[in-house]
Formats: sequence, C-alpha cells, structure tokens
Amino acid sequence: MDGIPQRISTEIPRLLGHHPVNQRRTGKAMTGPGPGQHMDSARELIREGKFEDALQVLQTLDFSDSGAQELRSSQLELTLVAIHGLGEWEHLGKAGQESLRHLRECGDHRTRAIVHGHIGVALMRLGSPKAAEEHFRAAIHIAIWDAESRALALPHRRRLAVMFQTLGRWSHSLHESQYAIEEARELGLADQELAALTVSAVVSWKSGRMEEFVFVLDRSSCQGLGNRLQAAALRMDLLSFSPSSNFTPR
Repeated sequence: MDGIPQRISTEIPRLLGHHPVNQRRTGKAMTGPGPGQHMDSARELIREGKFEDALQVLQTLDFSDSGAQELRSSQLELTLVAIHGLGEWEHLGKAGQESLRHLRECGDHRTRAIVHGHIGVALMRLGSPKAAEEHFRAAIHIAIWDAESRALALPHRRRLAVMFQTLGRWSHSLHESQYAIEEARELGLADQELAALTVSAVVSWKSGRMEEFVFVLDRSSCQGLGNRLQAAALRMDLLSFSPSSNFTPR
C-alpha cells in the first residue's frame, strides 16, 4: 500500500477533469471493452475486497475529454469506496474535500451527498465526531432537498446513528435509527429497514432498554424480517454482550 496515498493525491483532480491522465504514471488508457465494463470490473473487485486492484482499474479510465460527467462521478464514487476499503481515512477525507467544490459547481447533488457521507466516515474514524456529524447531516440534507432522494439519505442517517451508538449517545442513536426505519418502510426498502432495525436493536440492548429491544424484534417479525434481523444480530454477536459492554457494529 506504499504507493496508494500518492496515487490518491494525483487521481482525484483527474477524476474531476482538472488535468489529463499522466501517461507516464498510468500508461495508455484502457482499450478493448468499453468504460462501463471496466467500471463493472472495478465494482466486482471492490465486492471481493481487492481495493488496490480496483483503484488500478479505475485510474486507467480517462473521461476528461468526453465531458461525461456521469461517468466521472461514478468513477469518483468507486474510487472513494476503494480508498474507504483500504482504511486510508486521512486520504479519504482529503479526496472528498477536494471533490466537493467541483460537484457543487456542476450541480451533481447525488454524488455530493455521497462524498459528504465518506468524509463523515473518515472524520468519525479519525476521532472527530462533531465534524463527522456535520458532514453526515450535510449528506442527508443534500440527498433529500437537492437530489430529492429520501432513499439516498438513509445510509447516511444510519451511519450517524451508529456513530452516536459508539459515543454512548443512546437517545440520539435511537432517534436516527428509528427515523430511518420509518423512512425505509415507507419507501419499501427492506434491506435498508433491516439495517436500521439492527442498529436500533443493538442500541436498545446496550442501553438496557429491554422493552424497546423486544419491541424492535416483534416489529421486525411482523414485517417478515424477524429471521433476517436475528441472523444479522447473531453475526454481530449481539446476544453475547451485556448492556454495558463496549460493542461497535461493523
């Protein structure tokens, strides 16, 4: 991973169309299959946890001459996911900050919300929860009001709930997770609902709110999510922890 930080620092400006590909660094841009297939390849590498390989694929794609903002945005999003996967939090935050001005100027609200979310995660990991909260809330606001997508806001609200949980701010965490549950249910997004229910269950258990914990399990069963929630909770070793244990969801 020695070359990753330097690669990140030169890669983000290119993804935003600020300068052409450095041919001495990357070699010739990929030929053969179209860029969509290379993006699919990068997504698959990310799913397999091969984040460095994904970055290598992404950096060979050059959309600087095509004016294809949508392709550049997808490339940027995948690049940030790969940096996230490598755990390069300082570089994730820096890369995100570098991209915000351009995204704001070009009106790409969807990607701007996603980038704020990545910055929030980076700041949370670096021990700056107040600044992280500001970016999570920015992501939620932009997703709902600028990108007009309540669904896009859900992962950011859930991450905010998880951060509050790790800080022991139980009431704040429950508020955000329960709001996410209602939103996901109203939108018919079962996976997002399951994720928010799991956070709510963890917080209820850890904070000693047993009635709330049982209520969440009952509610999930009524929605046909009970088995899935139980499986998720078991994966998180939820039932092996006492309410006072220090447990951070992955």
